[in-house]
Amino acid sequence: MEAALLAERAAFDIDPGQAEHEGGDGFGGRRGRRGSLAEEGTAARELGAAGAVREEAEVDDEFGSALAFGDFNADGFNNDRLQTPSFGYDIDASKQNLLGSGVFTQSDFVKPPLGQNGTLARNAFIGPGFNSTDLNIARKFRAPFLGEAGRVDFRVEFFNLFNRTNLQGPSSEIRSSTFGKSTSAFGARNIQFGLKIVF
Repeated sequence: MEAALLAERAAFDIDPGQAEHEGGDGFGGRRGRRGSLAEEGTAARELGAAGAVREEAEVDDEFGSALAFGDFNADGFNNDRLQTPSFGYDIDASKQNLLGSGVFTQSDFVKPPLGQNGTLARNAFIGPGFNSTDLNIARKFRAPFLGEAGRVDFRVEFFNLFNRTNLQGPSSEIRSSTFGKSTSAFGARNIQFGLKIVF
């Protein structure tokens, strides 16, 4: 499950600040006695990724073992599609299912007869969604000891600020012991600091 079907991203200024003639400090943030403060952030939301169930070949094999290695239509190429499961294409990709029993099982999918194509559509299932909020805060301090233009900029950045667990798509290899389950997640909250000296 790789390609995102829908992605929404938004950037926002928590405090856009004031221009110098309006009482700001010309740094683009709130004016303080020693410097300025500015905040901004981004929020990202993705509906989920599309994916398909497959049976992969571990090695090249003779035609006689076609069904065992995913070449159901016997055209010499592996990774053919299976039959559509009885429940159709609606799956409950909740965290509980993805980490528990799985969103589907091996018995849900039947192999087509030898020489025929399966009815399962391409990228038929939608995986778990993705939500993340990033925030960065910057503070600029005047530093006269560095010269007329002397300044020290400090920045802190939060990625996945609310530390939401964003699971990756479930395993779609039908012969895997983790088939239908998610075994990994995108990164947890990450905080990084930056310092810049201008003179």
